[in-house]
Amino acid sequence: MQALLNTPVIDPLPTARRLLKLAERYSPERLEAACARALTYGETSYTTIKGILKQNLETLPIPASSITPPATVFVRSSEELLGSLAAVQL
Repeated sequence: MQALLNTPVIDPLPTARRLLKLAERYSPERLEAACARALTYGETSYTTIKGILKQNLETLPIPASSITPPATVFVRSSEELLGSLAAVQL
């Protein structure tokens, strides 16, 4: 809930109320799990959390890391990528 309240939306309270209503339809435990899953991906939208609950995705394990590590080696050399532009000196 804190992440939702920290968003730059003018008034996050209606969304917070809608999220809390989901606990009545589903359960507080499922809502909490869905919110944790959404936060893993940086999502705080009502639509995303409701979709997670509808599809029972909150029961799936959260991946350890969904971020691809940065490349340490380029696949192509600068000459191959830029051609004659790489040879031009400024």
